[in-house]
Amino acid sequence: MYSTVNEISGQYLNSIPKGNSFRLTSQEFQVVTNSRMFSSQTLYSENTRCNCRNKPLLDKEGVHLSTGCAKSGFRHKTHDNIVYFLKELMGTLQIEARTTKLNVFSTMEADPDGRRPDLEMVNPQGTDRAMLIDVRVTNCNTSRDKVENRHQAMDVSYNEKMAKYSRVAEQSGFDFLPFIVSSTGQIDERSLAWVKGQVQAKFVIDGEGAKGADVDKRMNFWIKKLSFLIQRSLARSIIERSKIIFYDQHVIRNHEVAEQFMNDINHVA
Repeated sequence: MYSTVNEISGQYLNSIPKGNSFRLTSQEFQVVTNSRMFSSQTLYSENTRCNCRNKPLLDKEGVHLSTGCAKSGFRHKTHDNIVYFLKELMGTLQIEARTTKLNVFSTMEADPDGRRPDLEMVNPQGTDRAMLIDVRVTNCNTSRDKVENRHQAMDVSYNEKMAKYSRVAEQSGFDFLPFIVSSTGQIDERSLAWVKGQVQAKFVIDGEGAKGADVDKRMNFWIKKLSFLIQRSLARSIIERSKIIFYDQHVIRNHEVAEQFMNDINHVA
């Protein structure tokens, strides 16, 4: 299964639900379990089309509704949740993280396309330059990310982000890091290594030394928290989008039935 492609995928299943950040509702858990097992979602109705612009037939696993559809903003909410997760994590390491709503690049000539990375790490450890980070949630089952080797999907997304941002970031005096996660919970190794380096540096600064067990314990906590966040966000996308789509269908169907009823009455009259 893609959800077991590495030891990080599925970490939400290994956590004790001791706080809201580590809990799923019964319906959310059912949805993420069906996604993990590639089973049909209970909310799925055969031959149902999405109400987005392209109106594709919905897949039974909920892939389109979780990561393939931008309608109603749920896909973007998943992305934003990860951005704010990173901001929270960096705050615990005493690294100032800014959401870059304004243009951080030096000149419009350097960035004529108006690109906006998600985060600016003002004072990361190990460098005297600020770090720009841009997040992507990838899914190997969508047409955009489908590749023969499922592990390549992370590389495809990483390389696309590097092509988009690395040169202009360098020209403007920034380091740049794509932060790539998949809907299975996998985290790109380069993204994960950078975060682990920042955690290790914090232990050194605090005079505790970068003991492997302590660093791993801290990383394990944040990885599980991220795993829950991803699965909860994707589950809510499937649940809420399904409700909207099926409600719209019922409204249309009721209107058609009422219209047919009135036509029948007029015909009899």
